[in-house]
Amino acid sequence: MHRRLLTGGNNAALSQVAALNFETRADKVTHLVQNLKSLTAVSQKNALRGGQGNTFYNTIISAWKEAGIVPVFAIGNGAACGTASSPGDQEVIAAGSTTSADALAESSSSGPSVEGRLKPDLTAPGVLIRSAWGTSDSAYETISGTSMAAPHVAGAATLLLSRNPNLTYAEVKELLQNNADRDLQDTGAECGGIPSTEFPNNQYGYGRINVRRALEAAINA
Repeated sequence: MHRRLLTGGNNAALSQVAALNFETRADKVTHLVQNLKSLTAVSQKNALRGGQGNTFYNTIISAWKEAGIVPVFAIGNGAACGTASSPGDQEVIAAGSTTSADALAESSSSGPSVEGRLKPDLTAPGVLIRSAWGTSDSAYETISGTSMAAPHVAGAATLLLSRNPNLTYAEVKELLQNNADRDLQDTGAECGGIPSTEFPNNQYGYGRINVRRALEAAINA
């Protein structure tokens, strides 16, 4: 099961904490594991507010991982080197955005993080994505951004966990990274001194997710 947490408004940080804490309630985790026979991957839109290096959510993220939840965060839409915001944290999978032509989306943030860490970890489709919309229970909209890429990565993680619920966060991340596609368009930029044609890099990370190949690797492991 893949959950996406959306929060906003004047009390965004408080509402995010409430949503994040809800995900780590013991009864919720027990229900997910026992009744759904799988763990949860969570993609979060604009979750880590406050700029690069923000540690406000670190304790909650650690609790997620202890509960078997894979945290996936949108890297942001800053469009330049060094704009990876707090999803640059090493404890989360940060997702950048690609186009249908396997190019980096113009708005996708790039690393490195303020600590010099390579980010994003992976990229996924995030341009002109058809998505459910909040105006009604039946509304859809075509939108773009790394918040559209992150659910793709979380969904891929969920498929891996459905195959093997015993996979750890590190194993899920490794499967996605090691089986990502790297035949991607050269951006012509070097972020953190690494060109986009050398992997991993601070624009595509380890590449664009290839769900089928990652799942095959999990099956054959």
